[in-house]
Amino acid sequence: VLALDCERILTKKGDRLARVSIVNFYGNIVFDTLIKPWAKVVDYREWITGIRPNDLKHAPSYPKVAPILKKILDNKFVVGHSLKDDFAHLKLNADEYSCEIRDISEYTFFQRKPVLG
Repeated sequence: VLALDCERILTKKGDRLARVSIVNFYGNIVFDTLIKPWAKVVDYREWITGIRPNDLKHAPSYPKVAPILKKILDNKFVVGHSLKDDFAHLKLNADEYSCEIRDISEYTFFQRKPVLG
């Protein structure tokens, strides 16, 4: 079981992948890297992503990271929020890698407000 999350920043060409993080069932980091976008950045969305301009200076481009991601995700059970969007930005097809997907954004249980008190 792996949990996946992607951070995106806004470029002149639209939303672009800026970070990929994967942890295992125990919360241990399996993979975590920044991704250098190919277009001029308009908004780093630092208040959401925590990414600043200097952070991406020496980051790898997506083509260097893609084979590693494919190897990690192949035949895995992947949990996350809005995974359809994340997989689209990763240019990955879950069916192609035999991934079992559990997207918590699709479960009403996770959409309820907690009862306090």
